[in-house]
Amino acid sequence: GRLFSMGLRITMDMKQVILGIDPGVSGGYAYETTFGVEVHKWVGVKTSFAILESLKTACQLNRWQLTVYIEKVNASPIMSQSSAFKFGKNYGEWCAILDCLNMEWEAIPPQKWQMGLDKPKDLKGPPLKRWLKQKAIDLYPELGKKVTLTTCDGLLIHNYGKKKQ
Repeated sequence: GRLFSMGLRITMDMKQVILGIDPGVSGGYAYETTFGVEVHKWVGVKTSFAILESLKTACQLNRWQLTVYIEKVNASPIMSQSSAFKFGKNYGEWCAILDCLNMEWEAIPPQKWQMGLDKPKDLKGPPLKRWLKQKAIDLYPELGKKVTLTTCDGLLIHNYGKKKQ
């Protein structure tokens, strides 16, 4: 029931499910199902925990390997104290969700998951974020308006994981 109502059926020919997570306060995550690539924005611990618990259960029932990549993040010196605290809190919540679900995960620095995207070297801040969104749209045009500034990094981290496998 619950697994299928959340859209977490996975095709019979799949052996590996890649989950990509952008742990920012306005971040998101992505994985692939029978309905294609699913993208979700971060809306809180309870919702994200429930979705990932269902995903893990679906993988276990079908004996598929679940591989999780989360962006390795650090507070920036230009962040205010409250912004740095919120940023760290959110990353900690993601780590707690993954650990509570006993999911193995790998932290990937942005430089590593962005490496194969041919990113212009001088892009930073909002122009970089817009460029990453466009790159995600180019890679996953079928997702249309689901690719946002919030979900694009999780989607690109998922894409990095798929390429790595």
